[in-house]
Amino acid sequence: LRDRAAAARVCRAWAAAATCSMVWHDTTISCDCEREGTLLPYLSACLDHVHNLRLEFEPAREPSRRAATELLTALAVRTPGLRSLRLECRGEKPLFDAGRDILDSVHAICRAACALRHLDLRRLPFTLDDELVLQAARGCPELRSLFLDNCTLVGSVKPDSVLELLEACPRLCALGLHLASLSGTALQVLAAPDRAPFALLALRCACPEDARAPRLPEEAWAAVRRRHPGLAVELELEPALPAESVTRVLQPAVPVA
Repeated sequence: LRDRAAAARVCRAWAAAATCSMVWHDTTISCDCEREGTLLPYLSACLDHVHNLRLEFEPAREPSRRAATELLTALAVRTPGLRSLRLECRGEKPLFDAGRDILDSVHAICRAACALRHLDLRRLPFTLDDELVLQAARGCPELRSLFLDNCTLVGSVKPDSVLELLEACPRLCALGLHLASLSGTALQVLAAPDRAPFALLALRCACPEDARAPRLPEEAWAAVRRRHPGLAVELELEPALPAESVTRVLQPAVPVA
């Protein structure tokens, strides 16, 4: 944003170019500014034009974190055109940091952005829970992709929440989860004859809940594979997983990418 603000100060022609709606459709913002607010008053109105946003910030640096929260809060208020949101954390997060401020802002986005189609939270180091998934299910029925397979060591998204998500978002075609969040019932929903084409299922097997997850029925995998012949399953296996946990995941019917 600082570069666009600097360009807008050069002359009227540059100011018009910097605030043109097309310039803002695909936007990447890195919250690394410490000396001035990220949301400069004469540019904040341009957030109305943002369709696809990639937001980077450092959770351990208070100015960066505050700027990211401020930006997400502003988007939640004026976000009629937002279609895609990708959040990326840089560096380390503080110990015992639940990320409540950031996650509350994501909740607000999901409540307001009814046209949101893509939400990528893989690079958030915070525990993602049922409340967030249910908010996305109820507030964003147009979702096409949702990625929750982040690097947290605690899996808090229950299979019932994923089931509600699949039922509320019938056009969802890409989903990222921890293994413990997936159930045989969810696979049955994906295999339904009237289900829209499903392209990608990314499964992360890393937390203790994943290691204890029950084996998913091979016939359910086979049904999903028949219904969606183009489906690719991406598996990320933690090296420390017990061998029996790995064999429960790597079944012949799973269309591993």
